[in-house]
Order: sequence, then structure tokens, then C-alpha cells
Amino acid sequence: MEQMVQTERKLAAIMFTDMVSFSEAVDQNEAQALQRLDTHNEILRAEFQKFNGKEIKSTGDGFLVQFYNSLDSVKAAISIQKAIDLHNTHKDSKEQIQLRIGLHLGDVEEKDGDVLGEGVNIAARIEPLADTGGICISKQIYDQINNKIKYDIQSRGHKKLKNISGTKELYQILLPWQKSSQHTVGELKVENSIAVLAFDNMSADKENEYFSDGISEEILNLLAKEKDLKVISRTSSFTYKDKNVSLKQIGYELGVENVLEGSVRKAGNKVRITAQLIRASDDFHLWSETYDRTLDDIFAIQDEIASNILTGLLNRLITINTMEDAGKTQNVDAYNLYLEGRHHWNQRTKE
Repeated sequence: MEQMVQTERKLAAIMFTDMVSFSEAVDQNEAQALQRLDTHNEILRAEFQKFNGKEIKSTGDGFLVQFYNSLDSVKAAISIQKAIDLHNTHKDSKEQIQLRIGLHLGDVEEKDGDVLGEGVNIAARIEPLADTGGICISKQIYDQINNKIKYDIQSRGHKKLKNISGTKELYQILLPWQKSSQHTVGELKVENSIAVLAFDNMSADKENEYFSDGISEEILNLLAKEKDLKVISRTSSFTYKDKNVSLKQIGYELGVENVLEGSVRKAGNKVRITAQLIRASDDFHLWSETYDRTLDDIFAIQDEIASNILTGLLNRLITINTMEDAGKTQNVDAYNLYLEGRHHWNQRTKE
């Protein structure tokens, strides 16, 4: 009489780990690679036990592990990468271990000591998308652990996973010791990069939105002329207009360290412009100023804002004079019409 196999369906947090470039290491020096694998196994298994992780099986150079809740799985993943980083600090490059971790919370079927189902398949597809030394998690995990850990979490956007229908929104946990979390833009270091967001229209007349957008774009254009500063295009930075997205996420998605935001209030011939330069990684205000002027001073305000930003970011005194540019008008009425015309031009569609 055949023995019946016990199966159980449940919700579980699934972790997949993988050693980076292990096959190449075996080809170069098999004995050394296998010794490194033994060390890897010892470190990871110790961390699994600390957070009640159940090792389901080894995948050769990685593990499939089940946790009973999302928070334990994330804490284990962070602890693993921290332990690996500590190990690497005392080793030369040939002895260092590089690891990727993927996490997903989903429905699984536990059968004869193994776990199966879509929850496992999704976790397996998420792991290769993690950065080297990093942790990539699904939205299901994110929803459970957001604001419960001390590390920042950034969206990776919606990704197509191999053999999984539709797309899945993924996130990565930013680990302070992880080199790959320090972004660069082009050939410039990230601290020399900035995104200028669309300034908020605080005027009573909502029709003045063209004016606030125009001021933002003019400042962006002034900054873009500085060769030592990387400025994200209007097309990219203005996509966040009227969207509830944190500055940390904007900084990550655009690959910049600094963000300029502000507001414009226009009433008759008077205008108030507030500008804030913020370091996206920690919301630290590098500089802020409020200008109460007449429209006759609008060009001087733009110059002053741009000069203050460049001086603050590049640590050298920079003075900008917009009116030196050929073709610029000093007629405020003409400039106002120009901003309004460009606003409508930017609203055009393919049709």
C-alpha cells in the first residue's frame, strides 16, 4: 500500500541566495572556490538559525530558505550581508564572497520536506535582479516591513520576471556598507548632480502654473550650462510633478544626490519664490531661501538661485548673469508671454 504524501498550503516568506560568479571561480581555482563555498555555507546557516529560518535545500552555491514572517526574512537577509561584508574586510579579493539575496512573500505548498508553488518561483526570479551584495524584495515583502527596519528602501520599478506573467514591483534595501548603493551619474560623482523639480504654483490663480513651470525650467537651463554639474533633463525631472514620491526615491530613480524644489506665488506685479536645495539621501536641507520681489527683478532672482546652488554644490563662488546671453529680453511682459507660450508647447501631444 502506497504511503500518502502529506502536503500543506500556506503563506510563507521565501528567500533565495546565490554566490556571484561561483562557476568562474571554480574554473580558475576549484580548491580555493570550494573552500570559499564552505565558509559561505557556515556563515549563512548560522544566520538562518538566528531568525528562525528553515533551510529547505542547497542549490549548490546558494540556498532556498523559508521564514514564517516577512520581517524575520528581511532581518536575516540584512544580517547575512553584514556578516559577509565583515568577512570580506579581512580577506583579499580572491577569498571574498559576493552574494545576492531575493525575497518574496507568497503562497507555497510544503510537500515531503520541499516547498513548491508560485511563491517559490517568484522568489527565485527576484534573486538574480538583486545587486551584488544586495537584497531585492517584492512588494508583498515591502508592504509588511516598510518602516519596521532602520535602512532605506528604494523602488526598482515594475520588472518582468522570467516565466512569470505580468510585471512585479520590486524594491531594494539600501545597505550603508554596500558599494553598489553609491550611484554615479556619467563621469561625475553623484554629489555634482541635481534634479530640478517643477516648482509648485501657490498663486490664487491656477492659470499661473505656466509661470511657476517656466521659472523652474529657466533655473534648470542656467544650471545646465555649468560643465562641472550634471543636471537631469526637464523631461525626466518634470515627470514627478503632482506625484506623491519621496525625494529619496526621486534621487535614486534619477541617479542624483541633490534635488531642487520650490514654489512660486504671483499676484499682480509681485512674486514670491521659495527654493530649497535638498540632499536626497537623507532629506538634509543644504540651502533654502525665499525671495519677495517685483516682476522687474525676476531675472535677478533666477540668477541668484542658480548661483547659490552652484556655489553650494561645487564649493566655489559662481556668479551668473542671465542678461549676458544673446537674445535675452529685459522686457518683463515679453518674458511672461514667452513662458506662457513655452508652457503650451510643452503640453503638445503627438496628435
